[in-house]
Amino acid sequence: MLRIHKFVEDLAKARKTPKEIKTMVDTAFEVNSISQSQIYRISVLVKAGKDSSDKRSTNGRRKVRTDDFNYAVRVYVEADRRVTMEELVIKFETSINTIFHVLLDDLGLSIKLARWIPKMLTEDHKMKRSIRDSSQWLPKGSNPPLKFKRQ
Repeated sequence: MLRIHKFVEDLAKARKTPKEIKTMVDTAFEVNSISQSQIYRISVLVKAGKDSSDKRSTNGRRKVRTDDFNYAVRVYVEADRRVTMEELVIKFETSINTIFHVLLDDLGLSIKLARWIPKMLTEDHKMKRSIRDSSQWLPKGSNPPLKFKRQ
């Protein structure tokens, strides 16, 4: 949908009328078409010299998940890995949904055994895992399991 909005914005900057833009959009994007009212709204914003994507991205609300906010949450969680989401909600005075998305999406953390830990495995972990998993199937000098033998 973002591609369509950018396309409409470019056509509006080229001084096309909303009706012309609608016919061009319908021919270019058959499945994901945009309504005439949205085209009109975007063209009005472009004519006023404003960027239509700015208004659409925030939907009129202030942005909570800023870099400073993410950094503050990261510092607080690193200080105490056993902190709960409810404690973070009280500390930062925001919704539990916002805290959840900051921890999972922005900071890349997941909860394991009541601790917030990074989701990613290091190269060392991956190597140990592959050696451990492959060694159980290929021990030296042993025969393959019965279910893999040819009959």
